[in-house]
Amino acid sequence: MNIEIHNLFPIPVVQFHLAGITVDEMNEVDKYSKNVIQNSGNKTSVETYVLNKSFPRIKDFILTALKEYTDNVICNGPEV
Repeated sequence: MNIEIHNLFPIPVVQFHLAGITVDEMNEVDKYSKNVIQNSGNKTSVETYVLNKSFPRIKDFILTALKEYTDNVICNGPEV
């Protein structure tokens, strides 16, 4: 009898820490939170490119974290 093992529900949990949010970034959050659309269960900003327009530091952090996650968690380590 051949047996195959499938890891159906592996759940890697990764946490990254962003240095504090600046006053300017919080002011931008306040600005965007006033112009929202209600959808199923939450609200969405009317502006869909907030990271590009107002939060480049946070966008860079997210992209770096995603690369770190895909390189070291999903792909099981750096390329050789």
